[in-house]
Amino acid sequence: MKKLQFNMQGIRVLQRELFSLNDAELAVEILLLRSNLFAWIEKHFELNDKDREAFHLLSPASREFLAVWLSNRFALRKSIHFTVIRS
Repeated sequence: MKKLQFNMQGIRVLQRELFSLNDAELAVEILLLRSNLFAWIEKHFELNDKDREAFHLLSPASREFLAVWLSNRFALRKSIHFTVIRS
């Protein structure tokens, strides 16, 4: 998978790519996401310095919650919806 823009369009493209994987391939992606959320995000998205800073400002508990929530949604092949806000 190529790196995508970190916006809703990029997220939709990534979801389509993930959901087109077979179950074993998707399981690998989910394990990578759960083991290191930020590395997984960097693997899939073009991030700028503000994106990286915003992620690192999240508490460890928030990052863990996000990793579990995303991996559960993807495991069920359910879409995610959120807005990337840039100032």
